[in-house]
Amino acid sequence: MSALRQIFLIVIYVIGFVASDVYDYEWNCKDIESDTPLYKLKRYLFCDYDPGIRPGHEAKNTTDISTMIIPQKIVFDEDSATLEINTWLYIEWMDPYLTWKSEDHGDISRINVKSRDVWIPELYSLNTMYGEMTRIPETVCSLLKTGELTCFTPVQYTVSCVSDYTRWPWDLHNCTLQLAAWAYIDEEISFNNRSGIVIDWYEDTEEWVLSVPEISVTREKSKFSKNATFPTFTVSTVLTRIEGPLKSVFITPVIILTVVTLTILWLRPGSPERLMLACFNFLSHLLIIRDVHYKVPNSGSQVPNILIFYTNSFILSFVVLVLTCWLQKILEWKGEVPTWLASKIHVVLTSKVGKILSINVLDPKGSALLEDDADDNSTLVDSQPVNPKWENVVTVMGWFFLFSFGFIYFVMSLALLC
Repeated sequence: MSALRQIFLIVIYVIGFVASDVYDYEWNCKDIESDTPLYKLKRYLFCDYDPGIRPGHEAKNTTDISTMIIPQKIVFDEDSATLEINTWLYIEWMDPYLTWKSEDHGDISRINVKSRDVWIPELYSLNTMYGEMTRIPETVCSLLKTGELTCFTPVQYTVSCVSDYTRWPWDLHNCTLQLAAWAYIDEEISFNNRSGIVIDWYEDTEEWVLSVPEISVTREKSKFSKNATFPTFTVSTVLTRIEGPLKSVFITPVIILTVVTLTILWLRPGSPERLMLACFNFLSHLLIIRDVHYKVPNSGSQVPNILIFYTNSFILSFVVLVLTCWLQKILEWKGEVPTWLASKIHVVLTSKVGKILSINVLDPKGSALLEDDADDNSTLVDSQPVNPKWENVVTVMGWFFLFSFGFIYFVMSLALLC
């Protein structure tokens, strides 16, 4: 008895299930003359419509797609070298299956449809961070009587960038967004020449400037078919930093430390002020390099020019400190200056350049270097050169180091700006 009862219940369930399907089919496709024109139009369009079938009667009938990217806001992450793009995505294509005559449907020429109810190009971002392919979110599209479909939806893409920190803090970041319909081949989908990007609505931030993007339509080899390719829509742009405070914090010390280092070489050798300033200059370089090292992001492959400049300047500041101590030690020597060296020092001191350099406000004792030589210029040719003191030798060596370091800093500044 229980077995017959179970068979009876199963038969009733099957009959009810089939009847419900027939009822639903008849309800979806039945003709209701008293309904509104919009309702009848949607029944007319979608009664036998399959959103999984691409518009086109043959495989050679290509669906032409127009894609437009309208960026609104960008956020760049220096640690991961990724760009978050918040944009509006505009897509337009023709669907010959969704056409009607407006006079037959209450003069309706345009309706709104949900994207899940129609065939929509499956565009994915191919070069997003962490391999996540972002697809078009569900939205509401506009359908014209000619079969033209347009969808306008907000999308957020996170793409990886190639960073160039060579001129940091004027660093550059080349970011590329690649959209592709990888599920179709070239014969099925193509991007037309109306595809592009609109940056008129975008406003640059206080930190970054967005360059004019470059647009290209290329083909990528399909992984599903050996000899097939699929179209890709590529947008490349360059971000340039314009933040003022960061530049003033790290560019201003370049000028200050250069001037301080050269000033140390200009001061009179042996003076306590020169030794104290040389120690202060050396410690300042250490602090600046430490700060720059932690500020420069580590996502780039190039070493910033400013870090190279500070490193070289740090080496020069150490050399200046050593030279200051060494020249001060030479001043304490009691022996006579060698004749070959004394003659060359005398020529330098009595030259026009030497006289000008000997008279300066930073070295009040400099003008006294020439007082030991009471002869005028006419007697210098016939007389024997006077052996200058070690103080004169140190002074001339200080001039040599001053001009040498000045030339080195000039070359370093050119390399920093290039």
